[in-house]
Amino acid sequence: MFMRYLYICLCEKGYGKIPLFIELRNLNSFSNKNLFSFIYYSIVSPGAVITEDQFHNGLESGVFSLILDGFDEIDFDLRKEVEKQILELRDKYPNALLIVSSRPDPDNRFETWSQFHIYHVEPMNRHQVIELIGKIDYDPSTKKKFLKAIEDSLYATHRSFLSNPLLCIMMLVTFEQAGHIPDKMHIFYERAFDALFFLHDAAKEGVYRRKSYASMSIDEFRNCLSAFSFASYAKEKFSFTPAELRDFVTQALRIEGKRVGITDFISDLVESVCLLQIEGTDYVFTHRSFQEYFSAFFISRSPKRIDQILDQFCRRREDQVLPMALAMNANLIERDWVIPRLQEFALRAAKLDCEAAPIEYVKTLYGGLALEIYRGRPRSFWYTGTHTLGHVFLAMNNLYESEFRQLVSWTGKQVNQDQPVIMRELTKLAQQGDSRVIVAKNGTIRLKGAEQNFNRLAIVQTDNAWVAKTRIPEFFSRQREVMGKILKKAEERQKKQQNILDAMFPEPKKPRKSRFDA
Repeated sequence: MFMRYLYICLCEKGYGKIPLFIELRNLNSFSNKNLFSFIYYSIVSPGAVITEDQFHNGLESGVFSLILDGFDEIDFDLRKEVEKQILELRDKYPNALLIVSSRPDPDNRFETWSQFHIYHVEPMNRHQVIELIGKIDYDPSTKKKFLKAIEDSLYATHRSFLSNPLLCIMMLVTFEQAGHIPDKMHIFYERAFDALFFLHDAAKEGVYRRKSYASMSIDEFRNCLSAFSFASYAKEKFSFTPAELRDFVTQALRIEGKRVGITDFISDLVESVCLLQIEGTDYVFTHRSFQEYFSAFFISRSPKRIDQILDQFCRRREDQVLPMALAMNANLIERDWVIPRLQEFALRAAKLDCEAAPIEYVKTLYGGLALEIYRGRPRSFWYTGTHTLGHVFLAMNNLYESEFRQLVSWTGKQVNQDQPVIMRELTKLAQQGDSRVIVAKNGTIRLKGAEQNFNRLAIVQTDNAWVAKTRIPEFFSRQREVMGKILKKAEERQKKQQNILDAMFPEPKKPRKSRFDA
């Protein structure tokens, strides 16, 4: 919404530039993954007279402002290549205004975009929440009660919900139906869905149930909606053409074994529960968080091959699907995925020496390692080229955030302590003729070649000796210890539950064989 507002502002006061609003999610279905071509064909209608060369000249002379919206909605496997092309656009067209929006990136990739400035959307404060609720056309008595709850304690206890405009309005609807707001995120979404499903018109006397086209019960509709959300999320689809929407709905209804009119179900999604809306010619979720919640709900219902599903989904660590699924059905997720994967981690880590051979350790368990260079000084180490199991192991940091809190705090304190050691070692590398590193006259570090764009030094096997002198080996040792504690606690929870069930339902004794038995 902010990016659209910014686009309108640039249309009215463009400072001599023509703003172009580009939705990056459409690149997923664009046959040619060349970003320049995608932008060109996104803005040029059939029969247009502007050529690619003229468009290139316009960018070169600074005629255009490019707003690239939704980097996080690009297919996961395409992001690295698109990132590279965005940075090349910045280098090639320095006179063009280039704006990119995204959810926060778990790997902090935007921190390395040295020619960009990073801005964050501020959450609403208490005054803004009250102002927003005051402007909504809603039942006055409900608004009055909700505003009183905000003033009393609700803002203090549910700030993360209320500070988001859409979730704030959803809280108002939920508050009217339930009279209170749950603390857990997944329960909030559950109540919000219930409120939408049974939404009544406050302007009418009595309860008014919106027309339901598919005539499904709430549990049947919820299950089909969860299957639809799961199927589309698995394909990384966040907007749908009419044909794509029908395909995903058909797939969802087959999964749930329901014979319902596809058009009727879509009408309910748009009109009855208002979870989809039409944007131009496409359909989108009113908020992506609903797609994530219902995907998590589907997972919590124990589908087959859940381990493979979670292996794929854990790559998107900025999303809330896995944390919500764990909160909904911790026994299932821990039994079928967390415990087996942490056991695999323990087996692999036991064969490695993180102190003497940290590079081999990180390569085996995660993928690659890079050192961030910022303004000529070394900062943090980052995982790069993460493989499938590496994504799984990193996902544990998000799922068990409280367990890793102390390690995160320790890591933050080590950056400054490591910096003199790393500077000394990088200077030695430059003096020894390492082609990757340049030491400037003022003592700062620069990187050669393509790595300079990303400001990250790719760590290779020959860097093992100097990396071992940093705090990286101790970090891996502490990390392995935390993973072991998580595994032990999860196994204890599973064993305790199994013991209780065994006591409730003991195995029947085998009956004696009679002489009439075969």
